[in-house]
Amino acid sequence: MPGMAEEDNTRYIMARYSGVDFYGTAHDSYSVDSRSPFGDRLRALRTQRGISQEKLCQMIKAHRNFVGYVERGQENVCLDNILKLARALKVKPAELFDLYE
Repeated sequence: MPGMAEEDNTRYIMARYSGVDFYGTAHDSYSVDSRSPFGDRLRALRTQRGISQEKLCQMIKAHRNFVGYVERGQENVCLDNILKLARALKVKPAELFDLYE
């Protein structure tokens, strides 16, 4: 990830393939079902604007796979990244949570 120390970047990449997140928490401990509607909404907003997953990652300076993980409900999204995503998509942050539009 940009701005991340090489050791941390390696830990992040290894974590993606070992079934734990960057902090060592097993992915199974999070409910994918609770993250899927957010990911679906993100995908809808992104595709409406004709932006690829990789381009959106570049826009928010995230790892190139980050948006795909979020859209599939495999990544927890912190407030900072929610704000970055909203800014990049030119929507209010609340619109990312408008799951029943």
